[in-house]
Amino acid sequence: MLTDEIIERVLSGFKESNGQLQDGQSALARNQLLSRFSWACTLPTHIHKILVWHIGTTIAMDEHPVPQTGDQHVAKTLSDYCAYLVAFVPDMLPGHGYDTQRIFDAVIMEAQDGLTGCDTLSRRCGMLMEGFLLSGSSCTILQLGGRLGRELRGVVPEAQRWKVLADFWAEFILFLAPASNVEIHAEKLTAGGEFMTHVWALLTHAGILERPSTTDGV
Repeated sequence: MLTDEIIERVLSGFKESNGQLQDGQSALARNQLLSRFSWACTLPTHIHKILVWHIGTTIAMDEHPVPQTGDQHVAKTLSDYCAYLVAFVPDMLPGHGYDTQRIFDAVIMEAQDGLTGCDTLSRRCGMLMEGFLLSGSSCTILQLGGRLGRELRGVVPEAQRWKVLADFWAEFILFLAPASNVEIHAEKLTAGGEFMTHVWALLTHAGILERPSTTDGV
């Protein structure tokens, strides 16, 4: 269940953008951080981007108690929700559900192999920030998430950190919502509906049936 504050944050963002979907880069630009984090916005697919930013958000918030309201709460809830969609409702996201599951499974396997012995979230976050898993010139989703979390904690003041993450996730979830798989939304509506289904229905009613193209994957 998402709070009214989170729903209002997403919908007010849509209104402020005049109905133009953005993939999170606009939120970074408004917070003067696009040049710093543009590398984390041009990834192979939108699923890569969800997972990298979810890992980075989790690391950024490690050891910080999450309040029930405010930017930090909005950012964590939307980040967790998008990760939930990747893991449990992949057909509701861009791309083919099989590809989404394959990408997700690869991250899980890497985490199981590379984070063995880390029995707490803080220890896992610490190992990722230390770059323990870095090897070679090609970075994986887990490694990129570790880099993002390290940079978020290292260069962004805490108050601004929560705001930029809340802005990013509120903007990105709107960007993810348009989908051609109407069946999955119909299926979820019979069971009470997903938040993403309601966002999709809102965008469809507004005449937005497709997301704009970006430099990363479909």
